Amino acid sequence: MRIVLCLALASAALLTACRPLPGEVVGTYAVTMALEENTCGIAAVHPLDGRKYSVELRDDDDHAYWRIPGQTPIQGSYDAPRFAFEYASVVASSAPDSGTPNCRLLQSEVLSGQVAQGDAGVQVVDLDAGEADDESRDESLMLVGDHKLTITTSGDCSEALQPAGAFEKLPCVVRYALSGVKRKPL
Repeated sequence: MRIVLCLALASAALLTACRPLPGEVVGTYAVTMALEENTCGIAAVHPLDGRKYSVELRDDDDHAYWRIPGQTPIQGSYDAPRFAFEYASVVASSAPDSGTPNCRLLQSEVLSGQVAQGDAGVQVVDLDAGEADDESRDESLMLVGDHKLTITTSGDCSEALQPAGAFEKLPCVVRYALSGVKRKPL
């Protein structure tokens, strides 16, 4: 079985990088990713625990944009103070030397969270329960969120599983907590 990597992107969720982004800047943040779960296995999805990056959150009346320098912006929603971005793509497929693919790995990602309004920090919220923890307000934290990557399959993907393949199990999830502080504009 031969694995072919695809660079297909979900066109409905992503914008072309060559045109200026609409809307107003909500904020620019220095974000840190903290690994919370990886059921795929380290051989399949190398964890980005501790990775830091800068992001600009923009709001237009109809859409919001998650912009990381050097990457295509992601289109989603912003309803102050909450944001949500979703996108998906086929990341790999396998097929015999001729014929149709018999395994496709589908990757979907969801970025969700909230940003601070004004000078106060973000109140930490359990995004699944929708409840705020009144005692966990961090005056320096300006963005909190969750980045969840899910890999599902279409077809027979048993060869992608260990011991011959890289995945510990399929479908699988990699989830990060996001925390960010304000930074200078990009």
